[in-house]
Amino acid sequence: MDFVGGINNYMSYLTARRDVISGNISNANTPGYKAKDVTFIDRLNEADNVQQTKRSNALLTTHERHIPIMSQMNRPYQIQASNIKVNQDGNSVDTTNEMIELMKTNHLYSLAVGALNNQKAINQAARGK
Repeated sequence: MDFVGGINNYMSYLTARRDVISGNISNANTPGYKAKDVTFIDRLNEADNVQQTKRSNALLTTHERHIPIMSQMNRPYQIQASNIKVNQDGNSVDTTNEMIELMKTNHLYSLAVGALNNQKAINQAARGK
């Protein structure tokens, strides 16, 4: 996988993580709500999954320069229930921790955007533009 593809997967993961954390914060007062978390799946080391992803992407694009649509099967992350202590009302959201994780996620996303911009500048400089 190339640099841009790897950053794209990472940014997809960070976007999903931001959405899940926002959902957790929104449901902080909902009785019985179980907090969710997102994990990043390293598909680069799993040869079978890489081959499966290539086959899936081939069905989703008609030209090599088209951007493939992320399906549940080939997304680089997984959403799962979090293993956090449950409150008396059955809710497992720790709002303070969720806010900290949201700030970290937003910062990492900003760094990923910066990395893409730097890569674009390097590519343009290499072409003499």
